[in-house]
Amino acid sequence: FLEPAAAELAAHRATDTQRAIILDAAGTMHPETGDVAPLFHADCTFHVTILEATRNQVMQQMRQLILTMLRVSYEYGVMRPAHDPVSRAGHLKVAEAIARHDGPAARDAMATMLSRNARMAQAYWSEVGE
Repeated sequence: FLEPAAAELAAHRATDTQRAIILDAAGTMHPETGDVAPLFHADCTFHVTILEATRNQVMQQMRQLILTMLRVSYEYGVMRPAHDPVSRAGHLKVAEAIARHDGPAARDAMATMLSRNARMAQAYWSEVGE
């Protein structure tokens, strides 16, 4: 995964402003409301700011890919009742590790969150393939 490495770099390289944006985006995610538009906006802000905070040109160029993947995930099941909603707690763990400058914890929290998302995607595609 690209994003665990990005989270680790962001923990070391993010500006105070970027750390605040990442924390705010994670904190404003409230999937339990069912209001997808602000959730999607916060999710995009969270992931894009992490990429920007790496200060790595290659990772920053992945912005559009990440945004496309997020859009597809929202269109195909993120908020479907049969699935767990977007993990506010998972995003907060990543954001808090970045805020603490804890690269390994940021990497691990992002990897855990993405593994959960991959399981959701596999479950969705196995359902629609039936």
